[in-house]
Amino acid sequence: MTHRVVNIFLSVGMFVLCAVFLYQTNKLSYPSNVFPYILIIGIAILSLMVFLQNIFSKAEVIEKLEKINYKRVISIVAISFLYISSISAIGFYAVTSIYLMVMCVSLQSHETSIRMAMKIRNSFILTIIVVIIVYIVFNILLKVPTPRGFLI
Repeated sequence: MTHRVVNIFLSVGMFVLCAVFLYQTNKLSYPSNVFPYILIIGIAILSLMVFLQNIFSKAEVIEKLEKINYKRVISIVAISFLYISSISAIGFYAVTSIYLMVMCVSLQSHETSIRMAMKIRNSFILTIIVVIIVYIVFNILLKVPTPRGFLI
């Protein structure tokens, strides 16, 4: 399969997912349904753009998908399950910081030690920024409690 065909299938799948979410969102009352509607419309528009771009693009170059690295996929799924299962025990912000850092570093290609050190530093900075933004949005602005553990 080519990237083009995969993108078409994924965009159709996203349309179906949007339809399911739209059906579920219709059960919500007015103030609660505004944000989900905005997200659904945004996802549908982006899916439509991907669909149209791949339908009308010229298939001059047939590009084959690269081989899937199953070890990497399994490790990402395992790390994600470990992340989800340890949130309530350890705490949302501590586990999220560790998870984001591990995922940022593990998803990058490994190069020389100097480049890797720079990538680890950048991943650390990105992780801190994301966790601070999530804290500000959820705890301060929205006042939504996050799961607490022994490390907060």
